[in-house]
Amino acid sequence: MERDPLADALDCLVKLGLDETLCRRALAETRRRWGGGQVYIPAHDRPARDAVIAAALADGLPARDAAARAQVSVSTVKRRRSQWYR
Repeated sequence: MERDPLADALDCLVKLGLDETLCRRALAETRRRWGGGQVYIPAHDRPARDAVIAAALADGLPARDAAARAQVSVSTVKRRRSQWYR
């Protein structure tokens, strides 16, 4: 059987020094909201990735350099830029 992702998250948060009781309370609420359903967890944190891309573009970097900074393809940078600056 696969490990519970929320139990794994709890372990990670506690190892980072967060209060275990508060983490358990937050994750219990998450279980209440999402329990019993199938949830897809994206491999990448899109808002964080987009923030890196936006900052690189705001710094005047070309798409190639922004892509390297965000660790994505140049086409991803161009696609996001075209969506933001319509």
